[in-house]
Amino acid sequence: MKKQYIMAAIIGVMLIFGMILTGCYEPEPKPDAPAEINAETMSSSSIKISWSIVSNVSISGYNLYRSTESKGTYTLLKALGGSTTSFADGGLPTGTTYYYKVSAYSKREGALSSAASATTYHAEIPTGINASVESKNSIMVSWNSVSGSGVKGYKVYRSSSADSPPSQLVTTITTTSYTDNSVNENTTYYYAVSAYSNSGESVQSSIVSAKTAVPEALVATSLTDDVSITLGWYVLPSTQGYKVYKSDSEDGTYTLLATVGTVSTIKDEEGRPIITYKDRPNLGATYYYKVCAYNKIGEGPLSEPEVKEALTNYSASWQNSIDSRSDYKWHDITSEDRYRSYQVNVGSVFAPKYETRYIFYTPYFYLDYGTGQVKAEIYDINLKLIGTMDDSVYYKMQSRERIYVKVICSGQTGKPGSYTLGINYRSE
Repeated sequence: MKKQYIMAAIIGVMLIFGMILTGCYEPEPKPDAPAEINAETMSSSSIKISWSIVSNVSISGYNLYRSTESKGTYTLLKALGGSTTSFADGGLPTGTTYYYKVSAYSKREGALSSAASATTYHAEIPTGINASVESKNSIMVSWNSVSGSGVKGYKVYRSSSADSPPSQLVTTITTTSYTDNSVNENTTYYYAVSAYSNSGESVQSSIVSAKTAVPEALVATSLTDDVSITLGWYVLPSTQGYKVYKSDSEDGTYTLLATVGTVSTIKDEEGRPIITYKDRPNLGATYYYKVCAYNKIGEGPLSEPEVKEALTNYSASWQNSIDSRSDYKWHDITSEDRYRSYQVNVGSVFAPKYETRYIFYTPYFYLDYGTGQVKAEIYDINLKLIGTMDDSVYYKMQSRERIYVKVICSGQTGKPGSYTLGINYRSE
């Protein structure tokens, strides 16, 4: 019996060997070569390589090869497991060209892809480019310093057309600003900057522009309905700042209200930056506003008047409840609370949801109660009683860092009650 098992094993091995020799047994196929490979310069010292997925067989990963010559020897740079299809090759010298090929592998390695190449920048690209008007015949261009990479200096390029990139070299300089005094009045110029090293020049920066004239007219509109008035307008080029003028009549004298910088705090739905200014007029009054942009040459034209009427009254309130297990509730109110609007569902725990509103008018606390009797006691930070009020009396709030309000309910017969503690702002 033992001899029969041995003979069967020998026969099985011979059959498999015979199938291999005759081509009846085929090993697992090799992965295809990646169909697409791309190399992209990321900086003066790094290149990103990416390639397409290989899917003809289940693969274990990819081998990335690199060479300094297109037809030279490619050595293994990195074995990447899993489904990774990109790699950043860093620590490279500036201004150097590299060639890359990729293969996929499973139990066997597939063929190499075609080659892709990229050259590291000779220097980093300058950032923070800015152009500002200095006079009718001069524009200053500035940028951030480029460190490392053996940078020797910068080149400033200029164009007078928005349709063509800056190609006229106006200066080679080692500092990070340049004043161009060879410009004409009332003309728009476009600038870009590159950095250079011993090995060559970087790619040009983003393009900026400036016009040797006062800024153009703008459109100012009101953005809010509140006791305060917020004006807004879009950012203009070649601008040093903005001036807001105010009048109590459309055809009256407009006096300078404020000078506003160029920093934008909000954007519209399309992402365009908007400059804003908030005025706090007397309640119930109507005012007219005009805005202009200015630079070192002078002020641009005033905008059309924007008319706005301030609200006559504004109230903020805290709503809460007192249940049968307690006959009072405490409210801890800071001075900042006077400038916020609170809204809480009746019967809920005191947990304010607020939006910022800056109010600079005399605040009065008031108390309103639907059923039963209610009053409020007001304490200072040392819990000293400083005032009381009921649902028919206003309490004028003084300038205090923090106050505590204790709302007391009486006359309840075991059922919850609700009240509103609020602030009413009135001009005096």
